[in-house]
Amino acid sequence: MAHQSTVKFFNDEKGFGFINHVDGESLFMHRNEVVEGMPGDGDTVMYDTGVDDRSGKPKAQNIVVVGGGTGKGRPLGGGKGPGGGKGGKGSGNIAVLKKGLQYAGVLPGGKWTNDENALFIGGLPTDTTDGDLYEIFAPFGAIPTRGVRAMTNPDGTCKGIGFINFLENASAQNAIATLNGTMMPDGTALKVSIKAVSKGPGKGEGKGEGK
Repeated sequence: MAHQSTVKFFNDEKGFGFINHVDGESLFMHRNEVVEGMPGDGDTVMYDTGVDDRSGKPKAQNIVVVGGGTGKGRPLGGGKGPGGGKGGKGSGNIAVLKKGLQYAGVLPGGKWTNDENALFIGGLPTDTTDGDLYEIFAPFGAIPTRGVRAMTNPDGTCKGIGFINFLENASAQNAIATLNGTMMPDGTALKVSIKAVSKGPGKGEGKGEGK
């Protein structure tokens, strides 16, 4: 993560708040950008910065709440009765459902681990997204939830690098053998290799740590 600071305040009911960003500035944060933990006032968070597509203003993204956080979060559900109401449609938020399943530990793969199954991807175009990487690498094998990450600049463009975490080493090795050295439209070569484990303080295993 590029930054670490504290939550200035967070409204559990509304699902948004602000982070004490650099130089005393307040940076907008939304629950949908939280990848781990439940934020509360004063909690320490690690995060990247990006730009809101609708407002064009800076926002925090890829937010990890250190220690899990003190927030209450929101309950799963929201549908009315069996099937969630008319036509079986629920009125809840899919992001809440995903986070609830992740916290419950029912999805295979667990947390991101910087091991022999984690790949470094270099030479990516500036318009690369997490979805693009998933579509390219998922055919090689199972990828855990949040196991794909295209690293972005503050303006939302890709930095040219990304990370993939496979569940099986054979999948990672197959992806390397097939994709490493692939020529890009501009003549540069795609680099796909096992991710080197960072040894700096506070880095190592964890969600995208050391990136």
